[in-house]
Amino acid sequence: MKRGYLFGRELKELRKKIGVSSEKLAEGLYESNMLRLVETDVRIPELLMQNRLMDRLGVSIDDYEVYLDEQEYNLWVMRQNIIVALMNEDVKTAEKCLESYIDAENMENKLCQQFVLAMRAECIRLSGNEDGETHGMNQEYDSDKKLCELYGEAVRLTVPYVDCDEWGDKLLSAQELNLILEYARYSENKERDKLYRNILSYLERDNLDTYNISKIFPKAVYYMYESEKSEEGRITEKIIKKYTILNNRAIECLRKTTRLYYILEILNMKIELMTSSEDKGLCDRAQFEKLKSCKKVYEELYEEKGLSGYMRMDMQFYIEGAAYNVSEFIKNRRIMLGISVKGLAEGICSERTMLRIENGKTKNHRQIISEILDRLGVTYELYRMDIITDDYEVKMLRQQLD
Repeated sequence: MKRGYLFGRELKELRKKIGVSSEKLAEGLYESNMLRLVETDVRIPELLMQNRLMDRLGVSIDDYEVYLDEQEYNLWVMRQNIIVALMNEDVKTAEKCLESYIDAENMENKLCQQFVLAMRAECIRLSGNEDGETHGMNQEYDSDKKLCELYGEAVRLTVPYVDCDEWGDKLLSAQELNLILEYARYSENKERDKLYRNILSYLERDNLDTYNISKIFPKAVYYMYESEKSEEGRITEKIIKKYTILNNRAIECLRKTTRLYYILEILNMKIELMTSSEDKGLCDRAQFEKLKSCKKVYEELYEEKGLSGYMRMDMQFYIEGAAYNVSEFIKNRRIMLGISVKGLAEGICSERTMLRIENGKTKNHRQIISEILDRLGVTYELYRMDIITDDYEVKMLRQQLD
């Protein structure tokens, strides 16, 4: 699947294949008439918007490779620097990188605003744990209200209906669902229960691909379980019945994609449920012992690597696919292939324009750059995995063939 110059056409084909209206896809992002300009390639959206549109159609953005002009490439690098700093739990560096990003980015763009709000919230969450203590999910902190405000503000930028009793057949990305999940976590009980109910209802619709489901579903199940357990004050038979089913589905999501998001939390949850079942004479003892052994193996593996294993942040929702500075790429590939500036430019553009492109001095020649890359034997902004499927075995086979 190609992106870039024909991104709009590809987007339209995918949208129609899924059976989604342009109004539904664009809600909270664009006016529907603006999306029509995108789908006819009259307007090429920035990378964050391309990613969000594809994500709303259920396609994971992790597999993208993309060529960007120098300005957008630099913004991409800034976002990755923020994410890496947070993954390393280096809050000071993350905050410094975030301020640099704010200075460089167009902060009138709601997706940029949403990213900044989410990263600020992650910094607060990490700062709250810098003392090394392990805080329970339902403890009260001075920062909880601020986190609720940040996540709520971030969500409403693109999901204005989030506080409605029901969402109907709205379309959401995995990233938006994660923001709503965090907003719910720090909300008051009544509001939290409503949000959790709507999130679970949305996930039941199976709008996301396998990879995106593995990112959000285990986390949603764990958050809802902890909330309901806290409200009840104990693990009731109703909780056992409801969350045993959801827990099994969460484990299956991770198994199918070989991901480990919230794996220790999910296994702990399973052990708690089985322990409560054992008290009621409902537990399979052999399976219980096998589960505890499995959890121990994961803990030892994480300990061996010097990692916690428990999820303290959720950068998997913000990691973008590989990106390249198109100007540097063109110049390096031309030199590697032994082609002169004149030879590469012939029949496409002037030598002066070619040099300006290679030096990153121009950004409004997408058609020209597309033809240059075609001559160099590559496609402008490409999708790494051109087989779109939810079958994990098919994806693994494709990777082996590559």
